[in-house]
Amino acid sequence: MVAAPASGVTCGSPLTTRGCQTLAFDYASTTQTTSLCGGSLGDVAGQLQAVHYTTWDPDLGTPAMRTVDVAAYCYDQTTSRLATTWDPRISPSLKTTYAYDSDGHVAVELI
Repeated sequence: MVAAPASGVTCGSPLTTRGCQTLAFDYASTTQTTSLCGGSLGDVAGQLQAVHYTTWDPDLGTPAMRTVDVAAYCYDQTTSRLATTWDPRISPSLKTTYAYDSDGHVAVELI
């Protein structure tokens, strides 16, 4: 998803122009446990895995576009329900964990 650029800025592909910004959404192609999630949590095929933000970074040694991970997601692989979310830029990780009632509604949000 490309953000509307400022007046006079044209954003193309590949994204290399100062003033352009994007959000990219990664979806899992397979169901598998991952070390980031722990236990039986991980990726579920077709579910959102991560969100990446790309923008101009003047603080790089040679100013250029930079991509940063801004959100990560883990799922219960038995139920395919969202189990944990966090912002990978924050260390230590501040993960939000979700629990569900018997009807599948979010019942508890643990931070």
